[in-house]
Formats: sequence, structure tokens, C-alpha cells
Amino acid sequence: MTATLGLPVAGATDPTSQEALYDTPRGWMDVIRALIEDSIVTAPRSLQKSIGPSEIGNPCDHCLAARLAGWVKNEHGVAWLPFIGTCVHEHFERFFARLSEAGTLDSLQEARVTVGQIGGRDVTGSTDLYLPDEGGNPVMTGMTVDWKIVGKSKLDLVKAHQHPGKQYEVQAHLYAKGWNDAGHPTSHVCVYFMPRNATSLDQGYVWIAKYDPGIAQAALDRANQINDTLTALEAFSVQARDEWIRGLPRDPDCWDCSKYSDYPARTDLDAAINLH
Repeated sequence: MTATLGLPVAGATDPTSQEALYDTPRGWMDVIRALIEDSIVTAPRSLQKSIGPSEIGNPCDHCLAARLAGWVKNEHGVAWLPFIGTCVHEHFERFFARLSEAGTLDSLQEARVTVGQIGGRDVTGSTDLYLPDEGGNPVMTGMTVDWKIVGKSKLDLVKAHQHPGKQYEVQAHLYAKGWNDAGHPTSHVCVYFMPRNATSLDQGYVWIAKYDPGIAQAALDRANQINDTLTALEAFSVQARDEWIRGLPRDPDCWDCSKYSDYPARTDLDAAINLH
């Protein structure tokens, strides 16, 4: 049996022999891998065009500006680790929906809210889990919950600082702002860090804080200030806009910097230094 999928075959060294490879067990597994990778690359989360709440708090001025300007990220291969997190999110969405339908736990899953505006355009996002106001609770009047499936180094950092980091903190408070703006009282935010490389949720970490509208508004103000500058520069030329972005400060821990075309290329000296 010969496949005619027209997909790239992982590990095939001679394109002219790919059709023959489909007739072998290894060849079919190459097809399976290509199908899996294509599904990851074309998933809705991967194709998202407009900026979302998860990106607004990025402490890297360069990458926030690049994202607002619509620069294209160059992903290094298929984003396998984020895909693991996507699968966990999808399972939790179905699981908590069943609990809600059964009356076991009142919650909303992946419900979209508008968290604010940037450049006059609404910014919306889906809250992983929303626990609504049950009424009469003097401690909590609603809480957003965000799942983060992370590696050991990130977990260690979060536990050491007892804080999720600026970007995740901003994301959480933006979602709470969106729910409050929509008329659903929300007093708390939560980020649940789950270990990607451990054997038990005992290794995870739960961060909970009272909703602070100032954190959400400050992040939106910063994004709007950057966007206003981008718009003004673009009125002169796209080149002027892009040159300004290239000169903006970069966060030393930013994961996105290397995905943009202006990222400094590694030199032989850099490689030699990093070996020692």
C-alpha cells in the first residue's frame, strides 16, 4: 500500500525514495510522525495572530514591541513541550466540564473574557478555569485558575521566589480584571504549576493572590505606550518602527528573543566561551 499524503517524511534522506518508504514499517512511522508534527504546528494555539493576556506581561520590551508590531516568530522545530501543556489543558477542560454538568463543582472552563484594549482593539483570552462567586463567601468572591505545565528549573525558580514571575502574574490579574469588568465578582487569582518531569503532583506549586487591578492596568498602560510609539513611527516608515524595536532593552531570561530575525547570531568566540 502506498501513501500519497504529500507530507514531509522525518528521516528520509532521498526525497525521490519517499514513496517507497511508505511501504515499510519505518516509512509508515515516518508518516505518523509527520502527521503529528503537522497537527501541532497547525493547532489554533500555534496559529494565534493577535496578542493575548499571556503575552502582555512579557518583561522584555523588545519582544512585546515585536509582538505588537506583528513580527513573525521563527520557531525552532516543532514546539513539543508546549504541546504537552496543551494536551493537559484539553483534558482538564473536559474533566471539569463533566464535574460542572454533574453538579459536583460549579466552574467554567476555557471561557473567554475581554481583559482590556490595546490601540483601541479588544484583547481577549480564555481563562483555564473560573470558579465563580458562590454568594455569601466572605473570603472569596470568585477566582481564576491558570494551569502551567513546567520543567524542574522553572518550578525551582517559582518555589524559591514564592512568586510566578511577572509575566504569569500579569496574565492572572488580567483575567480577573476581565471577569470583574464583565460583572462577575472575582477576588482572587491562582496559578497552578504542575511538574512536567516529576512523578507526582506533590512536586507542584500553587500560587494564590488577591486580585490587584493596579497590576492589570499597569501592564495595559505599558503595552499601550509601546503600541502608540509603534504607530507613530510606522507613520514615517516601517523601517523606522523596526529599527526602534531592535534597539529596545531585552530581558536576559526572555524565551522569545531568539525567535525573531534580529537576534544576534552566535559567533565562534561565543561558543568557545560557553564551553568553559
